[in-house]
Amino acid sequence: EERLLEALDSALRLDASRRHEEEELRDDRDRLATLSSREREVLDAILAGSSNKQVAFALGIAERTVKLHRSRAFAKMG
Repeated sequence: EERLLEALDSALRLDASRRHEEEELRDDRDRLATLSSREREVLDAILAGSSNKQVAFALGIAERTVKLHRSRAFAKMG
């Protein structure tokens, strides 16, 4: 009986953990959906390791504009 209770407790904790992870993923997806296409491009490039200057050159925009999009994207993503 005790082993059964321990197994049930373990299963319930695992389920709660998985549900929490799924909720976090859903929240991340919802936040990503709020980004403009340019904010997403800038965020993807920054996360890939590009500098602001590199992103500006690749997208053909000013570095200041990259900083603006980056700031907005980071704010939206929390």
